[in-house]
Amino acid sequence: MKNLSVRRWLAGLLFLNLLLGMAIGILVDQYWLSPAEARPGAEHPRRYGPGGPWKQPSKEQFLKRLDNELHLRDDQEEVLSRLFDEQRDRERQFFQGQKGQFRELRNDFMREMEKVLDEEQRSRFQALMKEMEQKFRKRTMPAPSRSSSETSSDSVQERRPL
Repeated sequence: MKNLSVRRWLAGLLFLNLLLGMAIGILVDQYWLSPAEARPGAEHPRRYGPGGPWKQPSKEQFLKRLDNELHLRDDQEEVLSRLFDEQRDRERQFFQGQKGQFRELRNDFMREMEKVLDEEQRSRFQALMKEMEQKFRKRTMPAPSRSSSETSSDSVQERRPL
């Protein structure tokens, strides 16, 4: 008889422990792990640009927000729009220059690594690097668009880097 009551007491304690653990887990998830903007009753949810939090808002979104906040005149909006376009062009040119410098650094690094390898390792290394580059391009380059007349197996288009 006493053995049965101990088992019931242990089963009840185990069940209570399970419920308490679930409640604590929910509270931790809702109020500690999630950002403040996602919590119930948050006044100002985070505003992300197109593509996620790391992207800038589009020109139209940016100008609309400025107009809503600052009540821009038409002439101000035109000048800001032009400035936005000019800045985008300057940033594009800057990053293109950085891309070329990065390629040079990477190529120098590859040449230095090849100097350490013997002939057999060097040929295998070059093949491995070529294979890795092809996999990278396959993953990052969009599939070429084809018309219905080009879908035959003998017409394969080669993907080229941007």
